[in-house]
Amino acid sequence: MVALEGLLARSDERTDTSSLDAPAAPPRRGSQIARKGKVRKGGVKQVQAKLARVFLRGVEPVVVRSAPTSGSRLPRADLRGLTTALTANPKSHQHVVHRVRSRLVHIHALPATHVPTPSQVQAALGHNRLQQYAELMPERRTAHVLAALSTQLARPAQSLSAVVDSPNVRDNELHDAYFCVVRVDPRNLASHVEGIILAAQALRREMRSGSDRLGIADFGEIADGIELAFTLATGIRSPRIAMLRTVHRAALSETMIARRWMRGHQLFLVITQAMIASLNNLEVIAGHGSDDSEMAGAIEQLVRLLRAAAGSMRLTGDFPPDIYDTIIRPSMAPPELPDGFSGIFSSDHRFLVTRLREITPKFSGLKERLHDAHALLVKAFADLYDDHINVCANFVSSEKNSLLMADGARCTALEQLGKFKKSRLRLLGKP
Repeated sequence: MVALEGLLARSDERTDTSSLDAPAAPPRRGSQIARKGKVRKGGVKQVQAKLARVFLRGVEPVVVRSAPTSGSRLPRADLRGLTTALTANPKSHQHVVHRVRSRLVHIHALPATHVPTPSQVQAALGHNRLQQYAELMPERRTAHVLAALSTQLARPAQSLSAVVDSPNVRDNELHDAYFCVVRVDPRNLASHVEGIILAAQALRREMRSGSDRLGIADFGEIADGIELAFTLATGIRSPRIAMLRTVHRAALSETMIARRWMRGHQLFLVITQAMIASLNNLEVIAGHGSDDSEMAGAIEQLVRLLRAAAGSMRLTGDFPPDIYDTIIRPSMAPPELPDGFSGIFSSDHRFLVTRLREITPKFSGLKERLHDAHALLVKAFADLYDDHINVCANFVSSEKNSLLMADGARCTALEQLGKFKKSRLRLLGKP
C-alpha cells in the first residue's frame, strides 16, 4: 500500500526530520556551506550565488557587508535578510510544497470499493506473515521496518502535472495525485497491510516533530485508530504503537508544515478505509441477527475510528493561518491545480458516506435497544465534523469561501460543512 520516493539514508531516532522521506543528497566535498552555517571554502560571492540559484529564484541575493574568512560564521543580520527574502518571494513558497511532494511517502492504496475482510487477507498472506507484520507495528527503527516490507520502492506512474494535463481527469484522480496516493490492484493485499504499518511510522515522526497546540492525547487517539485499522485488516490484535510521554512545544518550519498537511490527509485515508471495514462488519452483524453485545462492540470500534479521524483532522491543520494562505492554498489553486480543487474529492470519503447511507436503514431500533452506544456514535460523528469545521474556520473566515466554493456562492465553506454535518447525523436518526 505504500511506495517511497527515494531511499532512507538512516533512521537515527535523534533526528527531527522525517525518516519516511527520501533524504537529501549528502554535501559534496568542497561544499561552500558547512553544517553549522559556516563557510568551508570559497568567497562570499560564491555563497550568495548558490543561495540565489538554489533558494531565492529571482529574489535579490542577500548582501553580506563584511566578508567572512574561511571557517567563520555568516553575520546574523544577513541570515535574517535571507529569511526575509524567502518570505517575500511567493515562488519560494511554491517550491516548499514541490520539494515535500517529491520526497514524501506515496501511499499505495486499494480502491475504497475493495477494502478486504480479515479472512481474505489471511488467506492471501498467511498467518506467519501477518504475525511478522504485527511485530513491526511498535518498531521504532524505520530502516528496520522498511527492510522487512515487500513493497517495492517505486515512483508513481504519473507526476502531478501529468495528471492535471490529462484529458477528462476526475476529481478523485487529482486528489490522489496531489496527496501522493497511488491506487493499486485490489489483489495486492500486502500493500494494504504495509500501508497501515508505515502510517504508524509516519505518526511517530509527526509526534516527535512537536506541535504548538496538540498534546499526547491527540496523537494517542490517532494511534488507537491506526492500531484498530491493523486489527480490522488482519484479524490479529495490533501491538501498541510506541508513544512518547509528552509532545514538546515547537514552531514547525515551512517544510514540516507542508509535510504535515500531506501526511494528515494520508493518515485520514488509512483511517477512512478502516471505517469502511468497520461499517462492513456492522452490516454483517446486523444481517446475522447477532446479540446486542456484539453490535455494541462493533459500534465502539467505529467510535474509536471516528475519534482517530477527528484527531487526524486536527493534526492536518496544526499550523498558523498565514502559512495556509502563503504556502498550502496556492499549491491547490490555479495554475497548480484546476479551479475548485478540494480535499473532499477523496474517493474513500465519498464511498464511506455511500456505505453509511446503505447500512443505517438496517439498524432499525438501534437507538432504543442500545441507547448509550448510539449516543456515543452520534457524538463521535458530530465531533468529527466539528473538528473539520474548526480547522476550516482557522484558515477560512466565516465570510470567506474555500477553494471548493466559488466566489459568489450562496453559502460559505463553513455553512456548507454545517449542512454536511446535519445531513450525516440525520442518517443516524438525530433530528
